[in-house]
Amino acid sequence: MPLLDKLLELNIRLVDFECIRNVAAEGGSSERLVAFGRYAGIAGAFDFIRGIGEYLLEKKFQTPFVFLGSTYMYEDYEAMCDALAKISKKISTAGLPKTLSPLVIGVTGTGRCASGSLEVLEQLPHVKVKPADLRAYLANPINK
Repeated sequence: MPLLDKLLELNIRLVDFECIRNVAAEGGSSERLVAFGRYAGIAGAFDFIRGIGEYLLEKKFQTPFVFLGSTYMYEDYEAMCDALAKISKKISTAGLPKTLSPLVIGVTGTGRCASGSLEVLEQLPHVKVKPADLRAYLANPINK
């Protein structure tokens, strides 16, 4: 709860994919009902990038993210990767608006969903920064 309170206080947008379990009787183990895996992470990250593009456009920022469709609009994962490659090239050549840079996206967890999310995000120009090093990176983000 303290983490959620801090996120709300700082007006941070959080997308959280959970393992949903049936509440067990006292002393018993809970039964897994739904678990989000690699494909949920892939779809979630892809749609998140598109959503960020739409959100930023509403705030009057033009970014290559708006050129993505929603996941359901693509025939397969290869087509999604092709679309990511196109916006990756645009970001590499033109960058993002300076007031948005660096754009920080945090992925927590080490499970299947987080791995799927990283699989998508790593197709874009990026720098991985450990949480403990983020403040120092933001103070001087060039060439790290």
